[in-house]
Amino acid sequence: MKEQIEMNEEKNKYSYIFPLDENSIILDTETTGFNDSEICEICIIDWKGKILLNSLVKPTLGIPKRLEEFHGITNELVANAPTFKDISSEILEILKNKQVIIYNRKFDTDVIRSSAIHSGMDPEIFPKEQDTLCAMNWYSELWAQDWHPYYMNYRSQKLINACAQQGIDINSVQAHRAEADCRLVLALINEVNRKLKEGIEVKTYLVEEVK
Repeated sequence: MKEQIEMNEEKNKYSYIFPLDENSIILDTETTGFNDSEICEICIIDWKGKILLNSLVKPTLGIPKRLEEFHGITNELVANAPTFKDISSEILEILKNKQVIIYNRKFDTDVIRSSAIHSGMDPEIFPKEQDTLCAMNWYSELWAQDWHPYYMNYRSQKLINACAQQGIDINSVQAHRAEADCRLVLALINEVNRKLKEGIEVKTYLVEEVK
């Protein structure tokens, strides 16, 4: 009974309109891996979709082949790109006093701080996970698929699947690139917010997962 109550509380926790206003920015990164990795591309857009920063980034240790194949960013592409340290001041200025929205905030905040360490910088000057809003957690709780009692959460939805579930056109999107993913996050938030405001059921159908 207790577990059922907790599940219902979690199910309703994110059933709200996602806060998005003129103080909001959306951030996405592409990286050299998954653990102790570095940024090789970063994009930040405002709440209307205006690009505030969109740059390839040259990592200190290079991009493994398997990641080149995943997102298409090669070592050749970033050879003449600025380093993370080169653009760190610009990143911090953009993030200053802003509501930072990320899809899977733990991953991106971790890689930003990891990039700072690899660059010989203090990671504490960059946002921690709790300093940002996670659009993935919000959507996954709203979609409410595959409850995990041990972890007390629902299965995370990949961004491209979440957009497909909401009828957002993904056919022309270059997935796994920072700008494209920022724009998908913005489209997802706007579409779900619209449905919630108009009383339209968000979870109306299931679609085949996009690989």
